[in-house]
Amino acid sequence: MRRIFENFGYQVTKLDRTTYAGLTKKELPRGKWRFLDPKEVVKLKYFN
Repeated sequence: MRRIFENFGYQVTKLDRTTYAGLTKKELPRGKWRFLDPKEVVKLKYFN
């Protein structure tokens, strides 16, 4: 995304990924992390 917007002349200072492979960061404060549950691990193994 950074390169796409920079190609149009925009300066990207921050990116914030909210979802990835069906996982969300809902209810997770910025800068924090959590362990994945077993179902989420399976999703990531089969994500292409």
